[in-house]
Amino acid sequence: MKVHTRARDRTPQSSVRAKPIAGVIMFDLRLREIVILARSAAGLFPLVVLLAACAASRVPATTFAEPLEIERAIMRYYEYNATEENRTCLSPYIDGLTQAEVVEETPERLVVDARYFYRDRFKDDRGDGLGRDCTGYAGRRFTLAKTDAGVAVVEMTGP
Repeated sequence: MKVHTRARDRTPQSSVRAKPIAGVIMFDLRLREIVILARSAAGLFPLVVLLAACAASRVPATTFAEPLEIERAIMRYYEYNATEENRTCLSPYIDGLTQAEVVEETPERLVVDARYFYRDRFKDDRGDGLGRDCTGYAGRRFTLAKTDAGVAVVEMTGP
């Protein structure tokens, strides 16, 4: 759309005359802008949900420690000490906790039953169908204690 100015008052004038069709065109342009904005906002919605899910911990609030600190201790201990699938997956890590339930809580000790989704760092077929993929859902019981450095897992069920 071209903009012209009149010499006598220097006010901008549109080259499109105000006709009924112009109102439809302007409405159509505004509607397109709204649709584009709605589409971009809808595209951001899954990202916002994902970020909120990442920030929230599955571990319930306790007086023992912060939920994220407990979750990090569980994930770290599991990664260094666990195996899965009858010791055929030797380097698993927790890709995400799906459920966590506090079984026992005292000032010195916390027992948590955790369900999780695991993957193996080295046994991954990478989607090409070759090799064996070590992924799955599992559950274990973790016993945590307070240390000088914070919270640490002292015992875990399973291999």
